[in-house]
Amino acid sequence: MRKRLLLLLLLVAVAFLAPRASLNLSPVQQAVFPYRWDLVGWEVANLFGKWWLLGQERVLGHYPTRDQGLKQVEEFFRLGNEERALLGQRLLLAAGGQQTDGPGLQEVEATLARAHRGRARLRPAVEEALEREVSGVLRREGIFPEVWGVSLLFPPVDFRFDTPPLLLIMSPRERIERLDLQVLLRPTMIVKEMEGLEGQILASQNLSALVEGTGGLSTYPAAVPATYDLRTTLHVVAHEWLHHYLFFKPLGRSYGENNTLLTLNETVADVAGRELGDLVYERLGGTLPPKAPPRQEGVEEAPQGFVFEREMRETRLQADRLLAKGKVAEAETFMEERRRFFLANGVYIRKLNQAYFAFHGSYGDSPASVSPAGNELEELRATFPSVGSFVRAVAGVYSYEEFQALLRQRQAVNR
Repeated sequence: MRKRLLLLLLLVAVAFLAPRASLNLSPVQQAVFPYRWDLVGWEVANLFGKWWLLGQERVLGHYPTRDQGLKQVEEFFRLGNEERALLGQRLLLAAGGQQTDGPGLQEVEATLARAHRGRARLRPAVEEALEREVSGVLRREGIFPEVWGVSLLFPPVDFRFDTPPLLLIMSPRERIERLDLQVLLRPTMIVKEMEGLEGQILASQNLSALVEGTGGLSTYPAAVPATYDLRTTLHVVAHEWLHHYLFFKPLGRSYGENNTLLTLNETVADVAGRELGDLVYERLGGTLPPKAPPRQEGVEEAPQGFVFEREMRETRLQADRLLAKGKVAEAETFMEERRRFFLANGVYIRKLNQAYFAFHGSYGDSPASVSPAGNELEELRATFPSVGSFVRAVAGVYSYEEFQALLRQRQAVNR
């Protein structure tokens, strides 16, 4: 009951913060209106749906044990692997000229449908099981204060397997800067619609625009794709929960103040989310791949051939150099040439422009970023004994200057 009361408080907060309809729509709002995603409707449908499931389990006494829950998790992800393999088979058969009513393709289609139904049936129980496991690690890490001897887990871990909405990112053409942070669009948009919307915004507002998918969304419950493997799923669940947690902390409340603080928030969620997700993965019996050996001091290794991270970082730096000189058209031509270069090397990027870098550059550990936040957060994390103590400390900063002061302080203590 306590968990659900806390969820109700969060729902009220979400409804209060959600964008209000207006009769005076801006040109951008008019352009996106046909493709808008109903945030409040999604929240109400999914949050109360989870309440209903939990109530049924409590009343009917069908609440699964931990072992039962983990078996359902294992089966859910086994079926996910089967689905991916079957989709590959279907594509291969179709590409090879297999008739749509041929026995081979029909069998694959039927097996795929069974796997899909099996995952849909397991989904609610798997969500609850993973929420419990993530919550257990968060408590163990001591992220929450104890009140009268009880660790108050707030906000509760809550997510839903679903296709997250698309995100419209906009940037001025003369510089890379993310504008209008939350423009959510329905995930069923086709490429023609995306291109049309981007072109309309470019023509009417002279803004670089990009419609891009997301790996997850920190709605409440969080929207997490069901297409990942278990380890990646746990990374995303932890990442989105950290946004929920930071919402009530100084760092999260400063999220939209400027691009530097946005990058700091996203990079904290990335760095700590991966570590927390891996702790849950190990708790569930998973084995992590060995860590790469530390780079030797003074030894520079130049990787041979195409290296995406290196090429993307150079692309960002050169685009910034051209834009700084006011050469907007040249920068856009260069970015399109680089997009074709990436395509020739097996990396599909639909559109590479200022908006692309404004979005992907907001993650400090991304090769599309020029922010020092990624390296600085890794340095700060190394000064704490646990990821929990790191999260508690960094959540309390409200500006980039305060973050840097915390980094200097921690480095001095650990010398």
